[in-house]
Amino acid sequence: MWQTILLGIAGSLLGGFLAALLGVIDGDDTVSGGEAGASFVFALGGAIVLLILYRKLVQKRPLTGPNV
Repeated sequence: MWQTILLGIAGSLLGGFLAALLGVIDGDDTVSGGEAGASFVFALGGAIVLLILYRKLVQKRPLTGPNV
């Protein structure tokens, strides 16, 4: 459970960094409605990507279903 939480946090940071790198969000402290939504989407996407990579590369399991 703790690994999943840490991977989610790391993915959120990765997604936020990627959003800032692409210029979707700016670096100031004020967050407008559009920026908040974009930041959330990038953070969610980063967390999902890291969790998928962990499951495929570290656990060597398929994305869905039991390990057959």
